[in-house]
Formats: sequence, structure tokens, C-alpha cells
Amino acid sequence: MTSKVYFVGVDEWNRPTFREIGARRYFCDTDNLVRYDAKEEEIIDRYKRIGTASICYKGSQFESEPMGDPADVEILTKAEAQKLSRPEVNREWARDIILNFEPALTREMVDQYTDSELKEWMKLLKIKTSF
Repeated sequence: MTSKVYFVGVDEWNRPTFREIGARRYFCDTDNLVRYDAKEEEIIDRYKRIGTASICYKGSQFESEPMGDPADVEILTKAEAQKLSRPEVNREWARDIILNFEPALTREMVDQYTDSELKEWMKLLKIKTSF
């Protein structure tokens, strides 16, 4: 299965390091080293040219040492990663979020909210909706 990853930085050995979206799994490239100040755009352009075959699993921490096992990864920009890691919520999920955020409200009260009221709550909490 392909892991969707995004660039998080360069480790102490000048290895470009990536993090899997929604997980604490890190990956790096031990064959193609980069400068410490390498920018995300440079890294993404490089791997579009050379491919991701040299990227391997690193571990559950940024500082971990590479395991050497090749990894099947797809590199995304941080903006693309944020879109994937923050799913849009539906009405039922929005109601649950409101109940968790505001314990003074009851389920019956929140069930009577209109779509516009639910959306207003989600807007205040900076959460995208799909309804």
C-alpha cells in the first residue's frame, strides 16, 4: 500500500525526511542527501525527477535511524497533506463535536440546530463541513 507523505525537514545526516499523513511514521532517503536549508519545493521537484525508489522507512520519530526497508510512498505538498488530514464533517459529526466542546448543551438541544447554526459552530471551531 502506498503511504502518502509530506516533507518535514532535513535530519542531522542531511537526509530529507518525510512524515506519513495521519500517522507517526517517518521515511527518509539515505542515497540522495540535501542541504540543511532545502525548501519543500526543491525536494518535491527532485523526487518528481528521480522517483521515490530510494526512500525507506525510518521509524516513529524524526530522529530515528533508517531501517533500510524500501517504502512505497507518494510525496505531497504540506497544503495537500493538510487537506487530506482534515476531513470535512457531516451533520451528525458536527453535532458530536459541539456536544464535546460545550458540555452545557444536551443532545436534544443540538439535534434541533439548523444547518446554518451547525455551520456557524464549525466555522468558529475552524472545521470544514460537507453539508
